[in-house]
Amino acid sequence: MTMNDQNIRSNAGGAWKQARVQSRPVMVLAAVMFMGGCSFAPKYDTPSVQTPGAFKETNDWKMAQPSDDAIRGDWWKMFGDSQLNTYEDQVSISNQNLAAGWA
Repeated sequence: MTMNDQNIRSNAGGAWKQARVQSRPVMVLAAVMFMGGCSFAPKYDTPSVQTPGAFKETNDWKMAQPSDDAIRGDWWKMFGDSQLNTYEDQVSISNQNLAAGWA
């Protein structure tokens, strides 16, 4: 027997060991999946539900009316109240939290 024959035979045994080691996780995964399919819970019967023919909200249904042209920034100005505008100006000056946030 030559040295090359001995290497081939010794490597063949190592290949089988490596194949067995690599197939272990696959076998464990297959066993877990097989056992996961077993169910011991009782069969669930879906309860019957009486659904109405129509929803009660459909009578007074209104389509949406988007207001993309509404004031976005100074929203309080849309009320047209000069006193509210004055209050808002005072708050923006004296509110230290807002001042710190803008800084």
